[in-house]
Amino acid sequence: MTPAGLDLDNPERENWYNVHKSIGLTILGLAIVRLVWRWANPPPPLPGTLGYLERFAALLSHWRLYAALIFMPASGYLFSAVGNHPVNWFGLFTVPNIVPYSAALAHFGGALHLAGQWALYDLIILHVIATIWHIVVRRDGALDRTLSAQNANATKEAEVSRGRAKNVFDTATRRAAPSLDVLTG
Repeated sequence: MTPAGLDLDNPERENWYNVHKSIGLTILGLAIVRLVWRWANPPPPLPGTLGYLERFAALLSHWRLYAALIFMPASGYLFSAVGNHPVNWFGLFTVPNIVPYSAALAHFGGALHLAGQWALYDLIILHVIATIWHIVVRRDGALDRTLSAQNANATKEAEVSRGRAKNVFDTATRRAAPSLDVLTG
């Protein structure tokens, strides 16, 4: 949240909250698309160098990140909807409230959203620490697994492009060689 959103006297406060809510609902939609994508395109297997606990921790932390990407926007929406605070998605339309007003549920939704915020911070920090651990300490190429599918496609495309460029250059050189011989000869 921005400082403008936290300042109770700031007239722009509601606008900042709407931006926050709009981004949250956008993240919810993208997270759902990402989960469908992951279901259709499973990730490469974990490296064989990882022990059972590391494998378990990796899978658990990834699924907790996905859960947080669903839970945070959903709890934020609950917090807004039951508190009778409509969500105006980037000023384009108002997201309908599908639950009735309830002060008790609004308080509960706010508490869930706050707890989720700290859990998300924990997950992000844990993810960064694990990345540093695998790059700096273990040097086991775990990051390569993440990038390998992307790099494999990029490498194949680059090799094809380089091959085409080399063929074009070689052909142009062969065709130009007799002319160059006349000029230099």
